[in-house]
Amino acid sequence: MSYPKEIVLRRLINELRDCSDFMDGNIEIDPENTELPLTIGMKITDTLAYATRDKVVSEHEFSVTITKDYGQCKPEVRWKTEIFHPNIMSPKDGGLVCIKMLNEWTYVTRLSSFLNGIMTLLVEPNVASPFGTDSCKEAAEFFASKGKARISASVK
Repeated sequence: MSYPKEIVLRRLINELRDCSDFMDGNIEIDPENTELPLTIGMKITDTLAYATRDKVVSEHEFSVTITKDYGQCKPEVRWKTEIFHPNIMSPKDGGLVCIKMLNEWTYVTRLSSFLNGIMTLLVEPNVASPFGTDSCKEAAEFFASKGKARISASVK
């Protein structure tokens, strides 16, 4: 059972207000003239992660798609910028994000908590649970060989 569109959008408006620290500007949603699914572009800055094996960046973009089932179902998240990470597929592989919070999404889960989880995942990859793509497996091996899975490089 889906919630009425107006309820989903009101919740989303409140959650996006809570996420303003993570977003480039405020996103205005008109509950009267907005259709679902709704895809929102998001950006995280000042968080180091590898774009390639040799390049660390501090700016990351991804999209979050909210469906009419939001609240009961997790949003769809797709990574947009290049990433070398065991738990985030590169955009060319689909850009999917593997974070426990998405698998355990409940009505009380909020986008701001999810964004904090993404920031943690960026700097502390879970090498024990990589996606099945070649780049994710390679990233898991790379981070495991470093002895710890925490980003400790400077931005290039």
